[in-house]
Amino acid sequence: MMKKQFISVLAAVSMVMGAVVISSVTSTIMSGSLVGTAAAASSAYVKPTNLSLEVLVNARKVQFPDAKPKMVNGSVLVPIRVVTETLKGKVLSVAGKDIVLQKGDRTVKLAIGSKAAAVNGKAITLNAAPSVYNSRTYVPLRFISEAFGEAVEWDSVNQFVWIGHKNVPYLDSLGKIEDIKSYEKYYEGAESTLTNGNGIKYKKARIITVNDLPFSVGGDLYLRLDRATSFQGKSLFRFSTTNKGSFVGGVVLLRDNGIRSREEITLYRESIGDHRIFYYGVVSKADFQVFGDKNYKSFQLSSVKYYDFGFYGEYKVLLENPWR
Repeated sequence: MMKKQFISVLAAVSMVMGAVVISSVTSTIMSGSLVGTAAAASSAYVKPTNLSLEVLVNARKVQFPDAKPKMVNGSVLVPIRVVTETLKGKVLSVAGKDIVLQKGDRTVKLAIGSKAAAVNGKAITLNAAPSVYNSRTYVPLRFISEAFGEAVEWDSVNQFVWIGHKNVPYLDSLGKIEDIKSYEKYYEGAESTLTNGNGIKYKKARIITVNDLPFSVGGDLYLRLDRATSFQGKSLFRFSTTNKGSFVGGVVLLRDNGIRSREEITLYRESIGDHRIFYYGVVSKADFQVFGDKNYKSFQLSSVKYYDFGFYGEYKVLLENPWR
């Protein structure tokens, strides 16, 4: 099983480059009481993030290629065929406004524009009626899932609808394995980060994407990666997890035109129940202080190819940038 180690990636990269930069703000946060109050204060710094709705069946994301889930009056509506077939049911008929679905010995009847439905003849009143959007028929996700005998849970923190079991897979069972040589060029000047916790150089890389989220590492769940903005207009990216520690301390950004790294902005960190939200700035003055980049303010996440969050295991783990 893959292990998780906490390192300050920015500090490691900085020492390799011959400079160590310590932000006075970070120093204050790390040494003082702001660490304890960051969660409570975070809402004053970060705007509410407009997260996409995600549907997970047995802890794996359902892909909606051309019609995304919608929230209507507190109910999640999804394209009828995608969810029905994902749950191994069948769309028996769609005639006019009437819809008939089936899974095993369960027959479900609905009608577009009506909150009246039935499962094996038993009448049920829906919270939201099936509707048509852009020529696609949408149906209430919770109703269909429960009608097919599946457990449903709403995760408001991550905007996840969990259907079926929640056995999140281990990170070391996901992605594709490739020779590390294809990725060594991104670490020029910071080659020491290509070694594991025992100082042994990696030979392989595990390449994952945001579609592999959520995954489990060392007993913690890593749920989603998203963009965000501070109230001061600072562009951010965020990682949602159940890790109650200090996460990995920093993230290495791999690009064609030079490695960069980002430290967590501890002041922005959110604690919501069992979840922790970790925030990182897109633009960082450390790019100038450490790497001599005078144009650091023009940095764009679109230039990043991979994120290295410092997960240690048999392979180097690289997350493909979803915003290229």
